[in-house]
Parts: sequence; structure tokens; C-alpha cells
Amino acid sequence: MPLNHRLRCQCTSIYPGGMNTYTPERGFDPFYTDHPLFTDLDVEIFNYFDCENCFLTCENGGTFTDDPCHCSCEPNWTGKTCTECALTDCENGGVFDETNCTCRCPKQWKGNTCTKCALTDCGNDGTRNETTCTCTCQKEWMGNNCTEPRYYDYQDYYEAVNREDGVYTIYPLKYPEGLDVYCDMTTWPGWIYIQQGFPRGNFTRGWNEYRDGFGDLTSGSFWLGNEKIRQLTEGGAASWEIQVNVLGAWYKHHQAELGNFRLSGDNYTLHVDGSMQFGDGCVILSANGKPFSTYDRDNDGDEGINCAEESKGGWWFDGCDAGGNGGEINLNTEFPTSDYGCVLWRSSLKIRRIGETQPPKL
Repeated sequence: MPLNHRLRCQCTSIYPGGMNTYTPERGFDPFYTDHPLFTDLDVEIFNYFDCENCFLTCENGGTFTDDPCHCSCEPNWTGKTCTECALTDCENGGVFDETNCTCRCPKQWKGNTCTKCALTDCGNDGTRNETTCTCTCQKEWMGNNCTEPRYYDYQDYYEAVNREDGVYTIYPLKYPEGLDVYCDMTTWPGWIYIQQGFPRGNFTRGWNEYRDGFGDLTSGSFWLGNEKIRQLTEGGAASWEIQVNVLGAWYKHHQAELGNFRLSGDNYTLHVDGSMQFGDGCVILSANGKPFSTYDRDNDGDEGINCAEESKGGWWFDGCDAGGNGGEINLNTEFPTSDYGCVLWRSSLKIRRIGETQPPKL
């Protein structure tokens, strides 16, 4: 009996043959089975060899073969007609698409299950790791293939790309995935806004909101976030300078730059050289060495009074003597309007890195 399935299905009768003492010459390879059939009924032969499957329709790129009668499926598929997904999982962060029976692989991976490294080279003297399929880039570069410039902060943008005010994504060491900041790029070498108060938004916020930041960077009313400010300014070889800008009584503009600015610790303690004074005894950032306070976390130096709750905004306090009568001014307060001694119509705080012209080494 022929091995070819198509030819077997053309048989009209099957009978046992005699015993041969030698191998007869055949025009086909023999078919062997442990369950023989001897019949001259076409229907029994048809059913025995499952001849109806010789008319399969193969799906999902499968190829029909009639010898033997089957579908040769693509690697992702299985089953009689290639309709069952053979994939069960995707490696290396790939996402399984059950409908299309495929893995959507991250950029650096390829293959049916995302197990083959797609990186062939790392640019700009980057080093390729075959096991993790990643590139270790030189300090000036980033990206999967080390081909994207790595802008450590606003100064790198200022020197290399753009000199327009706006939102930029910087990549300091503590934010390797990037940090969005609003930058003043019209004044060399640029500044990062940490606060803007015009038009005046809601600054009566709790500790967590001041920690993480709130407001829209493009709206003119926001607080960048104490944790972000601390991560930028605490540690490292560079020091930071803070610029205070206020529009006070009679719409008079006041500005000051204060050195060695930074925040430290879990309470975001203020460190700054000096303070800004203007008007009739109005002082800003005089609470050097004092922690940050909000209405729901009282860290000020005034017993029995929560200065942040009184002034309706988080700030650094050394007592609650503030407002139109002189004393420390909270730039996150609801600005006073009744006393022209310390009235404020708008404010902003900006910081910049000084004492270092290049990013620190990675």
C-alpha cells in the first residue's frame, strides 16, 4: 500500500498479500500500521484513512500539503487548520496580543516571543550587553542605541538646542527617565522655575501635594515639588542659586539672587545665604535652617499656631510674623491687598546651577 496519503485514498479494495522471501520492487514506499483494514468497500477505506482531510483550508499563513494531508503552520500557530495560538507568553517585557497571536516586543527585542536581541550596535562608543540587550552609553548620550543627546539640565539645552522659554525634559542623574521643568531661557545660562504665582491658583495644599508638586507648568501657577527640588539641589559638586521675583505695591518689581540654595532631609529644610528684603520691612526666605510646613504638617517655630494654616499656603517659617505688618512673607499665601506695605500681586522662584560648567560624570 502506498505511503502517499493521496494515493491511499484512491484505493478501492485492500487484501492481505502473500509472504515474500525477498523485497519486491515497488513504485512507492510502503505504509505500515498496527491496525490493518481488509475491505473492498470504498466508504470504509475513505473513513479509515481520513480522506476528507485532504481538502483542508489552512488559516493564518499555513501551507496545505497533501502528502501526507496536513497544514504546515507558521511558528505562532498550531492545530489542524492553524487556528490555535501556539504562544503562551512573551519575554522581556513583550505584550501578548491574543487576537493576532503575536508578541509586541520592546524596541531592543524581536522574535516570536521577544527573546532575540534586536540591537546590533551601540552608537557613540556605547557598550552593548548581549544578555540584557542594552547599551551602556557615554555620559553625553542616551536612548536604546546611544544616539540621542542627553541633556543634563537646562544649561545643556541653552548651549546646544534652544533658547526659548518653555517646558523642557531634563535628565539629571536622579531622574534618568526624565523630569519636566519650565525654563527661563532668555537669560544666560537659564533658570528652572520652582514656583509661579500668576494668575493666582489654589496654593492651600497639603504636605503630599507640596512634596510631589501641583499646578500646570504652562499655566503660570504651579509648585514644582519639594522632592524634585531636593533631588536637584541636594548633594553633588555644584551649588545652586535662587532668584526671587515679586511684583509689590504700586506694581513695583523687586528681584534678588541668593546663593547656596538647597533643600535637605525628609522635611525639606531650607538652606540659603541671606534673604530678600523690600518695602516696609518685608522679608522673603529668612527662615534658613527651618523645615517646610503645611496646614497638615506643622513644622514652624511658632508654638500654638500653624503658620501655614494661618497664611493659607505651605512655606518655610520661623514664626508667623508675616503679611502687611512686615516680617517673613509666604509667597504661597493668598496675597494681602489691604496693606500696601507688603502687598504682592505676583511672584516667582527660579533656581540655576552654578560653579560647574559640565554635567557630573556618570
